[in-house]
Amino acid sequence: MKRRATGLLVAFAVAFVAVARLDQGATWVGYATAGLEGSLVGGLADWFAVTALFRHPLGLPIPHTAVIRERKDQFGATLGQFVQENFLSAAVVTERVRAAQLGRRLAEWLSRPESPGVVDVSSVAEWVADAVRTAVEEGRHQPAVTALLRGAQTVLDDHREELRERFGQESPWWLPGPVEHRVFDRLMDGARDLLGTIADDPDHPLRHDIDGRLLALASPAEVARLLHHLGERLAAEDELRAKVDEVAERAVRYVAEHHHAEITDLIASTVARWDGDETSDKLELLLGRDLQFIRINGTIVGGLAGLAIHGLATLL
Repeated sequence: MKRRATGLLVAFAVAFVAVARLDQGATWVGYATAGLEGSLVGGLADWFAVTALFRHPLGLPIPHTAVIRERKDQFGATLGQFVQENFLSAAVVTERVRAAQLGRRLAEWLSRPESPGVVDVSSVAEWVADAVRTAVEEGRHQPAVTALLRGAQTVLDDHREELRERFGQESPWWLPGPVEHRVFDRLMDGARDLLGTIADDPDHPLRHDIDGRLLALASPAEVARLLHHLGERLAAEDELRAKVDEVAERAVRYVAEHHHAEITDLIASTVARWDGDETSDKLELLLGRDLQFIRINGTIVGGLAGLAIHGLATLL
């Protein structure tokens, strides 16, 4: 495409030299000269503009040329900011996740053991089982267990009165109210104390029991069965699917709102590591055909503009 654009410019230059040797008094010669001059100006201007994007024209260090090479880092920062604001903003990402209906898709995938696709349920089950087994054997699950125990304490505290009312509904009618409240408080306080004790003691027997249960679950066949059961529940329960969608939306919104700077920095730092000359060459290859058409169009449009201007001048 470079050869075509340059060849067209050379052809117009040769035509200009030929016309310049003719009698300039002829009307058509004046139009031809003006048109060829416009073509040369348009073609040269667009050659300069296209070349200046990637390198210094004729090797001359003209200011504001070799733009991509000289401003690569700024381009990366701007690109990162643009992507974050227009493609990864909380509103945009949340809307995309909502439209994807992850709960429904997950239900369809998990409820079919032989689900077609690149990754099937059995492969995921094997990966999950290995991950759980490794985490338990190396003790890396302990912070998560502690967090769950603390979370259970918080749930009991937040819903204490609701649970008290439910306990009252299930209690025998003949049980006096004060006794009922005392029994409930003893049960709740005992449950909270037990959860706190397990959370504080890494060697608590119940922690070892939790480890054993996790290891028992950490087999590909068992995990596959649980995933399949989860898929069936998702397919049958609208509320559960809605909850999955809600959790996914909240998760991506949190990431978009709290980690947008990291996303921008990732793009900017990646571009900053690119070699300037190599980046310029790759972009030129990517955009080259369209940019060379700009040169061709500039040559032709310049010629038409020259004819129009000459015609207008003649009329005036």
